[in-house]
Amino acid sequence: MLGVLWLIFKIILIIICIGLGIAFAVLLVLLFAPFKYNAFARKKDNIDIKGNISWIFGLIKAEYINNGEDSDFVLKYPFSSMRNRKKDKEQAVFISQLEDVKEEKARNESDSKVEYEDTVPQAPEKKPDVNEQDTEYRHTEKIGFGEKIKARSQKIYNTVKGYAKALNENIHKALALNEKYDGKAVIISTLRLIKKLFKNTGFKVFEINGIIGFEDPSITGKLLGIKAATQDLIPIDMNIDGDFKEKKLEGSTVISGSTNLFRLLFPILIYVLRKPIRPIVTDYMRGEK
Repeated sequence: MLGVLWLIFKIILIIICIGLGIAFAVLLVLLFAPFKYNAFARKKDNIDIKGNISWIFGLIKAEYINNGEDSDFVLKYPFSSMRNRKKDKEQAVFISQLEDVKEEKARNESDSKVEYEDTVPQAPEKKPDVNEQDTEYRHTEKIGFGEKIKARSQKIYNTVKGYAKALNENIHKALALNEKYDGKAVIISTLRLIKKLFKNTGFKVFEINGIIGFEDPSITGKLLGIKAATQDLIPIDMNIDGDFKEKKLEGSTVISGSTNLFRLLFPILIYVLRKPIRPIVTDYMRGEK
C-alpha cells in the first residue's frame, strides 16, 4: 500500500516539475528572446513611414506602412494573423457618394414635409398688446452695450480666476510632494532610467538626415547651434543642414536594432524598488495620493 502511494506521489511530483520546467523555459524565452526592429521615415512632398518588428525568432511579426494617403498594419503570430488597413481612395469616394445620396433623400423628405405644412391652414398670429410691447422694449433697453461688456469681462475674470486657483493648488501639491519625497532625487533617478533604457534599446543605426529652414533665418541658426552643442551628448547620427533662403522641412530617419524584454524591464524594476521611487509606489498602492 505504501509502495503504491509512493509511486503516485512520485508521478505527481514529476508532473509538477515538468510543468514548472516548461513554465520557466517559456519565461526565459519571453524575457531573453531578441526582437529586431527596423524603421524608415521620409518627409518631402508626403510623409512616408515603413517599419517592422520580429520577435521570438520570427514567430511574431508586425509591419506598418503609411504613404501619406493609405496605411496598412499587419500582425502575424502562430496559426493566425490580424490586419488593419485604411480605406483607399475608391472606397472613400464610394462612401462619400453614399452619404451624399442619404443627405439628398433626407433633404427631399424635409422639403415635402414643409410643402405639406404650407397647405395646412395656420391659425392667425396673436399680436402682442401694448403692455407686452412696453415690457419687451424696456427689457431690451436695459441690456445695452455696457451690460454686454460687463458680462463678458466678468466671464473672463472668472475663467482667469479658475485657472489661477488650479495653478496655485498644483504648485502647493508639487511643493508638498517635494518635501515628502525629495523631488530632486526623483528627477535624477528618472533621468538615469531614461538614459539606461535608451542605451538598452540596442540601436545599431539611428540616423537623422535633413534640411531645415524657417522664415526667420535666426531661428534656423539657433537650431543648428543647439544641434552642434548636443551632438556629442545624444547617441544619434544627425546630418542636418540649414536653408537660410526659404522655408523648408525635408529629411529622413533610419532606425534599426535589436534588444529583449529583460534589458527593458529589469531597469524599470530596479527603478521602482529603490529609493526615492519606492515610497511613492508604496503610498500609491495604499491609496494615498
